[in-house]
Amino acid sequence: MPDSLPLPFFHPRPRCTDCRRRPAAPNRRLCTRCLARTRTSSTRAEQRARHHVLSFLGGQCSCPGDPCWHSGPCPVDCWDALTVDHQHHNGHLDRPRNPHGKRTTRRIWRNYHRRLKTPNHGLRILCASCHHVITRRTLRTKNTPISPTTPPSPPSR
Repeated sequence: MPDSLPLPFFHPRPRCTDCRRRPAAPNRRLCTRCLARTRTSSTRAEQRARHHVLSFLGGQCSCPGDPCWHSGPCPVDCWDALTVDHQHHNGHLDRPRNPHGKRTTRRIWRNYHRRLKTPNHGLRILCASCHHVITRRTLRTKNTPISPTTPPSPPSR
């Protein structure tokens, strides 16, 4: 037997795919410095897209007030309280899926911005309260039984 056993061979940590100078963070392709820079630029791009979408769609709640909780036009114009309503009920197309198949809100404002370029995009701005009221009333009318006197049948097992 030899006096010393050969050391096991360990692969060096891979280099950052962006700067190629520093080692990549554990389980990542980028180093920590490049990760921080990418997150910052991605956040700025989302903010720019959100600003463009909200300003393009009017910048205030577009609820006419008829089927809602208030009378007359909605007075809300605070951009932190505004949401995007999909009039064609195709919001699932704007919410991408992550690698595990779950829907995420990442890059959602950029997807809205891209959708605004299509004719008849079906997007409108509503405040959170109007959006909730209109969505609940829409769902309630879809699930209404045919006759108001006949109770809905129990679910089958």
